[in-house]
Amino acid sequence: SWYASRDFGGADPFLVGYGEGMTMVEARAEALREISDTLGVRVHSTGEMASTMRGGHVNRDSRFSLTLVSGALLDDLTTMRSARVWGRYYLALGYDNRTLFQKLSGVLRRHGGAVPRLSSGFKATLPLSHDLSRLGILPSDFKVVRRHGRWCLATGQALYPLSGESLFVEKRQNRGMRMAVSPSGPLKTGSRYVVHVTPPRAMGYLSLYHVSSSGQTIRLMINHPVDALAPVQFPDATRYAGLEAMATDGKGGRDMLLAIWTPERVPPVASSIPVSTTPLAPDDERFFGYGALLESLGEALWVSHFVWIQGDF
Repeated sequence: SWYASRDFGGADPFLVGYGEGMTMVEARAEALREISDTLGVRVHSTGEMASTMRGGHVNRDSRFSLTLVSGALLDDLTTMRSARVWGRYYLALGYDNRTLFQKLSGVLRRHGGAVPRLSSGFKATLPLSHDLSRLGILPSDFKVVRRHGRWCLATGQALYPLSGESLFVEKRQNRGMRMAVSPSGPLKTGSRYVVHVTPPRAMGYLSLYHVSSSGQTIRLMINHPVDALAPVQFPDATRYAGLEAMATDGKGGRDMLLAIWTPERVPPVASSIPVSTTPLAPDDERFFGYGALLESLGEALWVSHFVWIQGDF
């Protein structure tokens, strides 16, 4: 009855999508499509102008059409209700359409006075730190962890999914060390991209790590010697077209690149970095802290950068 009426009571503030299928996977996919159709807006624009001369007069004709294309990253989904009837699966899937700060402001304290001055450190450099401080949530009140293939903000026992834009951070004390990715902007699955790392000093060693959306960490480059301040490109353009952008699921993913500079060679295996030989499964309960990962680097100079890879969803 709840599926037939498409009226799931008490769903606020969730946007609910309904699906059915021979398997639960099919039912979930249909519910996701229903939610995405509600949120999606498409835009495409074309223009054309023509001028003609007739009898000494100029006639101009113009045509213009506009269509909008947009979408939302569905990363905060909850199974509201499910059932199996006569061999078919039925599902009500809820998407919390509130922003992170709307969710936090409803359950956490608000700061009554002026916004406090944030201390130094990687948390203070996160774009979301200033807004969190307005809610009275200081760097000591939260952790950034990787769980179920995504970055989350952990406050107490609650986990809130984060977008990659909220996590972009460049260490202020890295003495000019920089990283860039070309091409810039979102990448399509299967496309190629290269990483450019500018060392902070002329003499030393660069190492480059890749943390995928699944939680897998891979050493891309280890102890690459540098003797100039010129950017180092990875991979070598004379041998490879670039790294292949691969989404871990249909929704895409946000991958983190982490470059480290040290004056001396480092051991080939960095025990402080959670290196996994295979991607973590979506239901893997293990998680590690973003802050712990960066703070474990000690006095090494580092810079991180996030790459958004579009999926086919």
